[in-house]
Amino acid sequence: MAQGKKIFFLSPGPKYNLEHVFSRRCEMLSKDFYGTVLTAGPRAQQVRYGRMDIHCISEKKPRSLKSTLGFLWLGFRYLRKAQKSGQPYDLFITYDPLKTGLLGAILCRFFKVKLVTEVNGDYTDDTIYMDIENPFKRRLKKFSMVNVERYVLKRADGIKLLYDGQVDSFRPFPRNPLISRFQNFVDANRFENLREEQVVLFAGYPFWIKGVDVLIEAFKIVAPKYPEWKLKIL
Repeated sequence: MAQGKKIFFLSPGPKYNLEHVFSRRCEMLSKDFYGTVLTAGPRAQQVRYGRMDIHCISEKKPRSLKSTLGFLWLGFRYLRKAQKSGQPYDLFITYDPLKTGLLGAILCRFFKVKLVTEVNGDYTDDTIYMDIENPFKRRLKKFSMVNVERYVLKRADGIKLLYDGQVDSFRPFPRNPLISRFQNFVDANRFENLREEQVVLFAGYPFWIKGVDVLIEAFKIVAPKYPEWKLKIL
């Protein structure tokens, strides 16, 4: 009998290097947990780190319908196999309260597994949808995303936040879920000084939410003191 809780992670892609993304995280998790990670990437592959099995499905086009259906079908197969073996999953964890959260809510309801979802943004904020020019499409997208999030959160047994108060507009929660916030894992062992270009790289979207304007103003202040450094915005 395996020791610890059995967990299932639904983590969307694309993931280009499974070792860099999952190896250290899974090895640390394996001290107390075991289970499965379902993700997507440019090619199908299966690997194991610690006591966690990583199943990566082929996803040529990010966020495609094919990968969504693949997640649903494989999730169903994994949960059914675990249930039949007498070792069901204890937790089903999703990357967000939208697509992966909805898939998790469906599967958890069918197999009676506890659902934990991360909330990786404030989808009630109008600025999320500012890039959609058509006002009807903008309102429709916000309506659909907020209601999917509400559906998922109402069925969650655990909710991971970015900041306090993030989901207050969706209260009350009928399941009385455990709600907490903590830092995401970053494998700092992967960082090293290559002594190459001295560049500050920003990679994020949308700009007006990620604070690019603040970054530019701050860099303008320090740039005269450090003329060898450059700011690159991806």
